[in-house]
Amino acid sequence: MLGLSGGGRYSVGWTLGRLSWSLSACILFVFFMVQFVRQQHSLARARATLEERVKERTSDLERTIGQRDLLLREVYHRVKNNLQVMDGLVDMERRRLTDTAARDALGALRSRIFTLGLVHQQLMSSNDMATVQVAPFLEELAGNLELAVATDQGPGRLRVEADAVPVSIDFAIPIGLITTELVSKAMKNAALCDISISFHRSADGHALLEVYNAASGEADDRSSGSAGPLDGTGRRIVEGLVRQLGGQMNVTHDRGTRVAVKVPLR
Repeated sequence: MLGLSGGGRYSVGWTLGRLSWSLSACILFVFFMVQFVRQQHSLARARATLEERVKERTSDLERTIGQRDLLLREVYHRVKNNLQVMDGLVDMERRRLTDTAARDALGALRSRIFTLGLVHQQLMSSNDMATVQVAPFLEELAGNLELAVATDQGPGRLRVEADAVPVSIDFAIPIGLITTELVSKAMKNAALCDISISFHRSADGHALLEVYNAASGEADDRSSGSAGPLDGTGRRIVEGLVRQLGGQMNVTHDRGTRVAVKVPLR
């Protein structure tokens, strides 16, 4: 309006019109800059509030996870203690018996109970409370089997060679029981130094468990899918566990007896 009513170019009205336009533009620029700064401050406050809530939520989750791990460790600990009580009761009954076959049967039962307890003990010391490292598990299992026959066969050592593979409890228990049955059977006919245990992971996603008895005197006889040197309850246990894992077992006799169990590694 100032420009239109001010007359010609460079007149007072024309000049005032241009000044008013420039002043309005500056005022609008300052207004929008102030709004922008306010918005940035508001976002900063919202971000700080969100980060604080995230920290609080993370702290709550960490406490919850810690309580869960504590409860899981307590459960595993109690299961292990209960299995130890069962082991003690079985040992008391075994010592009371005079029949050799019955004492051997209860001794085998004790080894199976120890295997179950050992899995829960390994889970107690695991970082994620869900997996068991095969190598220390088999080494401790072999140590217990050594002690079980040390008084009868004198000093010796089961040779254990295993890859560092984390496995679940559903995998560790069958593998431990299979190893217990195979090694217990082999130890009846050989010294500890003649028996070896190996567990290796293959490139095709499988694991190979082998128990080799170098002192076996059986004739050369290769068979597949059979429990070979096992019989009775031990054979049924091993065959059932191999089927449970979806694996295959191969028994060969060449300068000893080698039992190889190949299972999918999940």
